[in-house]
Amino acid sequence: MATWEELRRAVVERFRIEHDEEAWIGFFPREPPELAEQLVRIERVKVRDEDWLLLLSPVCFEDDLPHRDALVHNLRLAVGALALDEDHYELKLVLALGVADEGGICERALELAVEADRLRRVYQSRTEAVEMLSHFVD
Repeated sequence: MATWEELRRAVVERFRIEHDEEAWIGFFPREPPELAEQLVRIERVKVRDEDWLLLLSPVCFEDDLPHRDALVHNLRLAVGALALDEDHYELKLVLALGVADEGGICERALELAVEADRLRRVYQSRTEAVEMLSHFVD
């Protein structure tokens, strides 16, 4: 069972830190290299007076993914769920802090980054293809 401080230390040792705040940490995976720009954020939140973790990783802008498609994709996602945050989609995963160790949490964060990166590449390539096609049609 990890504490918030133990988790923070494990994240600092394993990932490249972008933000380090009291209630959240933002970081980039060091390995594999293709994830070097896939931001992951871990926030400490309360559920029934217990500490939980909210893991988030950006996927694409809202305009890149129709809402119906996002809901369909949510049904098949093995890691996390898509959520809309202002003008962009995030892949979201929630874990109880009290039932996981820091190594397991770091592994879940990396898995979330891998899946968010995969989805980001799919949706961005779709948007780029549409933009390229509209350039030739206009």
